[in-house]
Amino acid sequence: MQSAISILLLAACVFAEHSWLRSHSVRPVKAVACNSPYIEIGGRCLMVDSVTKGTWADMRGICQLLNGDLVKIDSLEIMSAIVEYIKNSDFPDSSFWVGANDEGNEGAWTWPDGTPVIMGFPLWDQCTSQQPDGDQNQNCAIMAAESCFFLHDVLCDSQYYGICEGQ
Repeated sequence: MQSAISILLLAACVFAEHSWLRSHSVRPVKAVACNSPYIEIGGRCLMVDSVTKGTWADMRGICQLLNGDLVKIDSLEIMSAIVEYIKNSDFPDSSFWVGANDEGNEGAWTWPDGTPVIMGFPLWDQCTSQQPDGDQNQNCAIMAAESCFFLHDVLCDSQYYGICEGQ
């Protein structure tokens, strides 16, 4: 009985978070021209890699070889556009590395360009767990498929796909 109640509470929480996301208008984005292998998603040039899995550092290295870096999710608009793209693709059950990490200073999450990461809702999962929750062990972030692609902190040497953003 306890697990049934937990599942119902989780479902209600996820529904509430996504209802909030849908109810807040997302500004239209201006289309941009992107060089291969990048495509325009949410007004940015992104490559959602669903072929190669690697550590956070491995995937960042691949992005840098492609004249980019792991994606910076600094707004609800870009997060929504990426989630929509993933859900409409052939890989809606995969989690993806993003550029956020706190390796240099525990608890101070930054993007590869050094700017601070927006903490809490609506980018980080606050429903299934209070993310980030990994203390000193989990220093890199993913868009977690198991929690509707909200951000989660994980071990940096875990294996995930990556999302690159062209420069």
